[in-house]
Amino acid sequence: MTPQGRHALPENTVPINIEVTEGSHHIRESFLWNLTDTSLDPEGAAALICKRAPVLLSSALAARVATSIRSQVEGCALFAPAASRKGSPRLVSDTN
Repeated sequence: MTPQGRHALPENTVPINIEVTEGSHHIRESFLWNLTDTSLDPEGAAALICKRAPVLLSSALAARVATSIRSQVEGCALFAPAASRKGSPRLVSDTN
C-alpha cells in the first residue's frame, strides 16, 4: 500500500486481504483490522469467515485464514505507533 493510501484509512487499522483455497473451497475476503480493539482475535475472525465451509474443511481453512490475518497485521504493525501495537490485533469492519 502506498503511504498516501495508508493515511486515508482510519487510525490504528490495517487492511487485510485473504485469499485461501482448500480443496474445492475458495475464500476471498477484504476488511480492516483495528490494532487496538480487544473484542476479536485472528482465530475468532477466521472462525466467522469460515463458518459456511463444510465441517471437514473448516478447521484447515480457519487455520490458514488466521495465519494470513496474523502475518498481515504483524507486518503492518511494525510501522504503526507503539501505542497501537499493544495487545492482539482486532477486526474493524468488512469492506466487501
